[in-house]
Amino acid sequence: MLRPTGRPAVTIDVGSTRYLVVADLHVGYELELSAKGVRVPPHEERIASELVRLGEETGAQVLVLLGDVKHRVAGYSWRDAVGVRNLVGIVKASFEEVLVLPGNHDGGISELLAGLARIEDSRGIMLGDY
Repeated sequence: MLRPTGRPAVTIDVGSTRYLVVADLHVGYELELSAKGVRVPPHEERIASELVRLGEETGAQVLVLLGDVKHRVAGYSWRDAVGVRNLVGIVKASFEEVLVLPGNHDGGISELLAGLARIEDSRGIMLGDY
C-alpha cells in the first residue's frame, strides 16, 4: 500500500516491510550556489535528521533514495563525497537497509556509497514477490 507522509516522501508496504521512499536530495547543491556568490551552509545533516525522523514516525525499515542523491552530474568533488557519505552514514543507523536507485546526477555514486548502501539498477526495482 502506498501512503503519503504529508512531506515529500511516501511509504510503501510490501508484506511486513515498510519502505520510505524519497527522491532528489541533491546533496552538494550549496556548492553550485557558492560558486555563484550565494553562501549556504552544507545541509546534509539536516536532511539526514529529517529522514531519520520520518523513518521513526512512519515505522519504515528500509530507506529508498530514488535518484539524484547528489547534485553534481559528472563525477563528484571531495566535498560531494563527504556530504553524501555523511548523510547515508547517519541514516543507515536508523534503517535496516538503505537502497539507492541512481538518477542522472549520481555519477560515481556506487563508488561513493560502497559498503554504506545497496545500489540498485537505475531503471527500477521490484518490491516483494511480483
